[in-house]
Amino acid sequence: MSDLIPPLRDLFFTQGGYDVARGFAKQFLAVHHNNWRRAEHHWELAVARTLNSTAVQANARPRKAMRRAVAAASGYLSTDLMRERCPFCREAGTS
Repeated sequence: MSDLIPPLRDLFFTQGGYDVARGFAKQFLAVHHNNWRRAEHHWELAVARTLNSTAVQANARPRKAMRRAVAAASGYLSTDLMRERCPFCREAGTS
C-alpha cells in the first residue's frame, strides 16, 4: 500500500498533482524535528487510515480514492489542532 501513497518528499516543493496546502510537507516534517523517516511513516499511516474511513467513498476508483485520501489526511494534519503535533507520535510515545 505504501508504494501507492505519494511520498512526503514529493509533496515538499510541489503538491505533486494532489490537493494539499502549500507548505504542508515542510510543516509536517518540522513537527517531526526534521526526521524524514518518522515523518514519512506517519504520513503513510495517516493516508492509509483515511483510505479506510468514510472520507473516501467505498466505490471510488483507486486514483480518485488516493487523491481524496491525500487531501483529507493533509487537511486534517494541517488543522490548528494538529499543526504543532502529530497524532501518530502521541500513539507511539515519540515526538
